[in-house]
Order: sequence, then C-alpha cells, then structure tokens
Amino acid sequence: MFSALTASSEVVVEPPQSIKSNISVTTALVGEDDDNDYLGTKEFTLATTNTPTVAVEEKGVAQFDSATPTTIKDYHLIRTIGLGSLARVHLVRCRSSRKFYAIKVLKKTCIVRYKQLGHIKDEIQIMKALSDPQSNKSPGSSFILSCDSIFQDAHHLFLVLEYLEGGDLFTLISQRNLFHQAQNNKPLLSLRLSFDEAKFYASEIFSGISFLHRCGIIHRDINPENIVLDSQGHVKLIDFGLAKRIAKDTTTKTFCGKTDYMAPEIILGLSYGAGVDWWAFGVTVFEMLFGFPPFAHRNSKTVYEKIIAISYAVPAQPFDNDQDRQKVTDLFKGIFISDAIKRASARYIEQFSFFDGVDWNMVCSKSSKPPFIPSIESGMGDDKYFDKFPEDNDLQYGETTDHDEFNGIFDDFI
Repeated sequence: MFSALTASSEVVVEPPQSIKSNISVTTALVGEDDDNDYLGTKEFTLATTNTPTVAVEEKGVAQFDSATPTTIKDYHLIRTIGLGSLARVHLVRCRSSRKFYAIKVLKKTCIVRYKQLGHIKDEIQIMKALSDPQSNKSPGSSFILSCDSIFQDAHHLFLVLEYLEGGDLFTLISQRNLFHQAQNNKPLLSLRLSFDEAKFYASEIFSGISFLHRCGIIHRDINPENIVLDSQGHVKLIDFGLAKRIAKDTTTKTFCGKTDYMAPEIILGLSYGAGVDWWAFGVTVFEMLFGFPPFAHRNSKTVYEKIIAISYAVPAQPFDNDQDRQKVTDLFKGIFISDAIKRASARYIEQFSFFDGVDWNMVCSKSSKPPFIPSIESGMGDDKYFDKFPEDNDLQYGETTDHDEFNGIFDDFI
C-alpha cells in the first residue's frame, strides 16, 4: 500500500519506440515537466479557500498543528512499510501523543539525481494546502490522505502522514475471497467485487477526485494501489507524487502514470487536463468489477495500442440482473472516449444510472456502511495489511550541518 508513496520511478514509463515513431509522441520524463519551472514552483492556496497555506513556524518545519512534533527524534520508528527509489516509508509512533503515523522519508540526493525537484516540491505544496483546516470542510475532502507536518534534516525530507491500516483497493480486489470468507464463513469463487460493492467504493473515489479538481489539482496516478481503506473501511486517495496544480481551462503535457491507467491523450503526447483522472477512474471501476484492467496485456506496447484504439470488452460476467450490466456498460461508454472534450466529466458521471440510488450527502458524510470493515485493532498500529521490507540499520536521520551541500535548493520546500 504505502509502497505507492515512495515515488518509485516505475510509475513513469516511456512509450514503445514504434508508437513514438508512428504517432509522433512527445514525452517528458517526470522532473522534466514542460510547463513547470521545477526550481521556481511557488507556494499556492486551494481554489476553494481564500485562507493562506500553512504557516511556517521555523525554517525547515511546516506545522499544521502546534502540538505536532517537528523532528524525527520525536518519533519511534517501528518498521518499514514502503520502499522505493526515492523514499522509504516508516510506520512510527509519536513519543508525546502516542499516535501512529506513516512517515515518508525522501533522500535529497536522489531527488536531485533523478531530477524530481519540481514534482517533490509540488507534492509538498499540495499536501500542505490539502491539510489546511479550511479545505477539510469541503465535500469529498475526507477521502484524501492528510499530512500532519513536514520537516527536513541535512539529507532528508520528512512527510508525516495519516496512517491508514486497512490496506489498498488492489489488495481488496486480489484477496476478495479471503475478505468474503472471513465475514461470511463461506468461500467466494470470483476475485472481483459485486456491483453494489464496486458502486460504494466508486462513489467515494468519485467524491475524492471531484474535491481535488475543485481545488485545481489533478492526481495523474489514480489506480487501486493509490486508493486505501481506513480503519472503518472508507477509502482515501494517497500518493500525490505526480499530482499537478492546474488552473481552470488550462492543460499540461507531462508523460506520466501507470500504463494500464493512462488516458489516450497522455500516450499520444497531447495536452491534457482533469479528464485523465476520470479515464483512470473508469479503469479502476472496471478492475473492481472484473478483477483486471480493461486494456490489460502482458506487453506494454499492446496496452498502449489498445488504449488508443479503445479496444476493450465488458466480460460476460454474471450480474444480478441485466439492468446492472447495462448500467456498467453505459458508464464505460461515457468514460472510455478518446476525445477528452467528449469524455464524461464529473457532472455527467454522477448522473449515470450506475450511481442510481446513491445519496451523495451520505457519501460525503460517510454515513453509509462500507462493504468491508478491515479486521484490525484501530489505533494500535496494526500492520497486517502491509508487505515486509528489508530494514536498513545504517539509516542516519536527524543530522544537521553548517555546510549545505545542496546550495539552498531545499530552503523553500517546507
């Protein structure tokens, strides 16, 4: 789950050479955003609020709560729950409050080496803005991972994140039988979610994405591994490493994302906007219902070609009734459209018959009972839904130095 938070370079992929040459794809690796001056990104506020972003208490520390600790020494490191090329994520416990958190630790040398300055700075500024108390009052904000504080030492950046014990949606789909058997005392033969289960999660994911878009943010990495369950079984969107601030009616052009979830306009090197998130939303709903993405293939080049051609088929999967199958088919027909202008947007997606019966006020207030409530000890740092990662006993956190080897590049990151 939180391995998705480690900014692994695997989320950035290059199109096959044949597609590049045949379709004249313009690509940009993450860190080479064609419309982002990655050394000059400015602090920003959410479009939904006129209040300033979080106040900086002291150089190198961004606090969202005056009681929140601001150095790594204030936390007890328990174990690694995520590992990537740029970062390591630790399950930790605050020494003063006794609360559990997930701390994402980013290596400054790797950020510079892999040219990730712009995206990491954007991620930090986005997390700061989304954690502003004013933004948390907006419908859908409760479906976004929260950040308690951000600080740095001589060699690392630290993001103190909400700890979500329930595992990610990918695990829920892949271990569907185990969840079902545990709660119903009988096995299930299909590794997929039912229509009603998928609709429940889709409504919460939809609300979270809609909130981000109202804030002028596109996620650009919506997929089941970046959708996690809290202790009560409600979803939250995580990993803003590829997220982008974008003004209304403007576009961006960076080639990024996970292959199976990329919209055609990204693959083709075209300018794009919020529509790429709705495409990925459609792919995620498809995967919830059928257990695999609609354009899946073992060869990434073929995946690109299938996406561009909109070549997919709704499996002959048994539904409770023909009406449910038609609702699903209509939803995908509205989302899987090559022309982003014609693709269904938020206002149209929520009107599809797939969402018939959904009370959006109940969704945003989390009044509806989730299909699954994780079997965990809430608030106790339960980590059963996390993979095991090798520990590094030579980690040196909290170091300070009089000489800044990065020449002030990170001074205004926090």
